[in-house]
Amino acid sequence: METINNGWVKLFTPAGAHVTLAVPMDGSVLPFDAAAAALKSVENLLAAGWLVDAPGLEEGEQKQEVVAVSRREGKDGTPIVAFYLAHPKTVKKFLHSYLNNDDDVRAFEAATGLRLNAIPLWPGERDIDKDHREAGKYIVPLPRPVNLVWEIN
Repeated sequence: METINNGWVKLFTPAGAHVTLAVPMDGSVLPFDAAAAALKSVENLLAAGWLVDAPGLEEGEQKQEVVAVSRREGKDGTPIVAFYLAHPKTVKKFLHSYLNNDDDVRAFEAATGLRLNAIPLWPGERDIDKDHREAGKYIVPLPRPVNLVWEIN
């Protein structure tokens, strides 16, 4: 029985679906030749219309769907909103955002459909985890999922 070796690449369709594709790695050839063949395979995928970045995003930006939020405050009283993913094994918040001014608060409320003050204020200094015994009180589901666009800085 022959063992098939694959590498993997994550690309986007033009419609925005994020897909993991196998890249064949021929173990019977020299490593350099296998690497060159894998590179050629990826170049062929890109030439066929697959995308490195999700459509509509700038280079380096990423998009993630979130389904719930919690609220806490910084030491200076600045509201901090934590965003949570739907996946049940993702216990920690995905991302958080400081709402530094009234424009930030209005943008948050318009995007999520929630009033900031309707989210109970978590008294902790760090964001609450989804498996905390009081998570049901402080983590509020969004009326509809929201896509966050972010980049590492």
